[in-house]
Amino acid sequence: MTLLVFDLDASLTGLLLSLAIAAVLAITLSSGSYALAMGLKSEAAFPALMNAVLLPLLLLSGVLLPVSEQLAPGWLYNLARINPLTHVVDAERAAFRGDMSATGLLTVRPSSSP
Repeated sequence: MTLLVFDLDASLTGLLLSLAIAAVLAITLSSGSYALAMGLKSEAAFPALMNAVLLPLLLLSGVLLPVSEQLAPGWLYNLARINPLTHVVDAERAAFRGDMSATGLLTVRPSSSP
């Protein structure tokens, strides 16, 4: 069974798995930001700090533009692979594709052939 809305052809299992991954990400980010806010002395410093942390994570995650070995310089690609959000985005894309294998969901880096 596939769900076809706005030309999105995803299986129901992939959609539910994507929602679960997004929920875990939301809980993780909210608890991390709450812990960070508890350590700050000023409320005014929190939005600026969150923007300074989350904007680079978002840009390097590949949500807006894919960061691949072919498109990005080597240093940028390696920096993006360290970013935890990159692995979440890759797992979400694999779930929407219907790739429920460990290689797809766990974003194991494929070995490059010479």
